[in-house]
Amino acid sequence: MNTVTVALGTLIGVFALVPLEAGELDLTAEIWPPYVAEETHSGYAIELVEKVLERAGYDSGLTLIGPGEQDEAIKEKKFEGIMAAWKTPAREEIMYYSKPYLENRLVLVTREGNPVDMDSFASLAGKRIAVVRNYGYEEELKRIEGPEFVYGKSNQDNLTALLRGEVDYALMDDLVIHHTMEFHGNKANLLLEVGSHAMILKDLCLTMRKDIPNAEKVIRDFNAQISSMLQDGTYHKILGVDWIRADTDDDGTPELISAGTQVGSTPPAYAYDMSPLKPAAYTKMQVRVIGEDDLYKDWNEVPDQYKLPYNPGESGKLRGATILSLDY
Repeated sequence: MNTVTVALGTLIGVFALVPLEAGELDLTAEIWPPYVAEETHSGYAIELVEKVLERAGYDSGLTLIGPGEQDEAIKEKKFEGIMAAWKTPAREEIMYYSKPYLENRLVLVTREGNPVDMDSFASLAGKRIAVVRNYGYEEELKRIEGPEFVYGKSNQDNLTALLRGEVDYALMDDLVIHHTMEFHGNKANLLLEVGSHAMILKDLCLTMRKDIPNAEKVIRDFNAQISSMLQDGTYHKILGVDWIRADTDDDGTPELISAGTQVGSTPPAYAYDMSPLKPAAYTKMQVRVIGEDDLYKDWNEVPDQYKLPYNPGESGKLRGATILSLDY
């Protein structure tokens, strides 16, 4: 069983927590769409962590809090861990970290015809770049010289501003813009260009306070479930993606993992990246067909019985929640 409480603003010091059941992990997370949404048990990170913990044999209770509040709450021992945490030196002193279970990748989006595949922000001097406010990147962006960062309320507001020509670029989550481009098809391709290089990349992890009994065991049990969930389609379904790139067997070679058994005649143009390896390693790519034990050393080795017209299987569950409008 999972329980959720919402606490916002300065109320964190006085809210009444829902009583937790025996053995239930008392976790928190900052509201951060689309990874942690205000709706109960909604968001990529929440759904994934709850499913991984469930498979590992743990119940979890979750209290959602506002931006910038979770570190202080952990120091005051109001919670046992954080569902969706980036690594910082201060946190590593007091918390155990799981393996990354997601990558938060921010890519550049611009109007069709503009250059978009930059390696750094240095080449964007003088450009106006829209960013969502309170997403946790403000301090990092303040250290970047050259472009002007314009803060908007949401990805939708920023995309609308981009389409209207009010900004030159928008810095957007890779999953959100991928689902938007895929849903709108040719209309999106006529309006937008999307970068393939992540300008900002953050690993998302589960954390547990080091003073919690069995905290290390919780993290070990959590880590043990990730590879199987990547291979059996659970990740595809929750993220709404058809392909995932990951190194599930830790052999140093990434794998393309399909969401269905009909994979099409050519390799996919897009795969959600879960691999800790650098892109240079992608010149060698293994292929794993969902539900099958065999791992093929390259696309040519995939049997013809799977190269039927593409069928994504059960992926796409959350796409509707992350599709942006192109009306402006």
